[in-house]
Amino acid sequence: MKKKLPVLDIFRIAMVWGVVFFHINGSYPLHSALSFFSFGVFGCVAISGFLMGFLHGDEYTDCTLSDCLHVWKKKRNKFYFIHFLTFCMCAPITVYYHRFSYTVGTALRDAANAAANLLLIQSFLPAEEFYFGFNGVSWYLSTSLVLYFLSPFFSARLCRRETPEDKLRFCALVWAAVNVAMSLLAYVLPILFLTYIMPLAHIPGYLLAIAVGMIYAENGNMKGLRWGRLLLWGCLVLGTNFIKNRFSPLYGTEHPDSAALEAAALLCILLLLKLPCRSSRAVELLSESSFELFMVHTVVTRYMSLLWPAGQLTPLLAAACAFVLSVFLSLALYALRRKKRLLPASVGK
Repeated sequence: MKKKLPVLDIFRIAMVWGVVFFHINGSYPLHSALSFFSFGVFGCVAISGFLMGFLHGDEYTDCTLSDCLHVWKKKRNKFYFIHFLTFCMCAPITVYYHRFSYTVGTALRDAANAAANLLLIQSFLPAEEFYFGFNGVSWYLSTSLVLYFLSPFFSARLCRRETPEDKLRFCALVWAAVNVAMSLLAYVLPILFLTYIMPLAHIPGYLLAIAVGMIYAENGNMKGLRWGRLLLWGCLVLGTNFIKNRFSPLYGTEHPDSAALEAAALLCILLLLKLPCRSSRAVELLSESSFELFMVHTVVTRYMSLLWPAGQLTPLLAAACAFVLSVFLSLALYALRRKKRLLPASVGK
C-alpha cells in the first residue's frame, strides 16, 4: 500500500486558493496584481497526473478501450452532480443579462451554450462563449475528462518502458510532437483556446506527471537518473518549443505555455516532497473541499457583482465577502458529499 503524501494536500490548497483569489478580484484593481495565481489550474493538472501515476500507474499494463471508458465514467460520475448544480445556479444570471435583448438568435446561442456545458464538451469548441459560458471554470472539467480518458493508455505505454530514462524519453518525444502539432493548429484556431483550453496543450504536462509519479512510486525519489542521456531529448523539446513560439502565430502572444507551467508545478511537487510534512485534519478538510470551492467561487462572484456592482463595496471588502461566502458554500457541499457520497474528493484526484 502506497504511503500518503500530505504535502500534496497543501500544494492543492495553494493552487486552488490562488485561482479563487484571482477570480474574486476580477472587477477590482487587485486582479492584475494577482494574475500569476491564475496559473493554479496548471498545478492541479500536475497533481492529477502525478497521483494517477503514483497510485494507479501499474494497474494498466495492458490498456483497452473499456479501461479508458471506465476511468472516464468514474471521474465524470464523481463531479457531475456539483457541475450540474453550479450550472443551474448560473442559468438565471445568463438569462437576466440578456433580458433586454433576447431574440431568437440569442435564445439559440444560449441553448447551444447550455448543451455544450451540460455535456462537458467545451474543450472541443473554439469559441469563448462556449468554454467560458455559464460557470466559467467548468472548462477545466471538460479538459480533465479527456486527460482522464487517456490516462490508462498513457500508463500502459509508460509501463512498457522499463527504465526511468525510457519513460522520460517517451514524454519528451510526445512533448515535441505536440509542439509541432500546435504550431500548425495555431493558424486555424484561436490562440487562447489552443494554449489554455484544448486538451492537446495539457497532454505533455499530464503525461510527464504520470511518468514522474510512476518513477517516484517505484524508487521513492528521483535519484539515480542518468540526466546526461536525457539532455539531448530535453534539447529536442526546447527546439520544437522555440519553433512553436517563433515561427507560428503563437509568437509574441501573452498566452501561457501550459506544458511548461505544468512541468514547473511538477518540479515544485518534487521539491516539496523532500520536506517533512505531517497531515492534519484541518489541512485534509481544506484539501478535500477544494473541488467544491473551485466550482462555486465563480458563481458566488457573479451573484455578488449582480447584487453589489463595482463601487458599492470597497475592493477589499467585496473580495473578502466573496471568499468567505465561497468557503462556507463549499464546506456545505463538502458536508453533503460526505453524507451522500455524491461529490468528488478534490481537484486533481
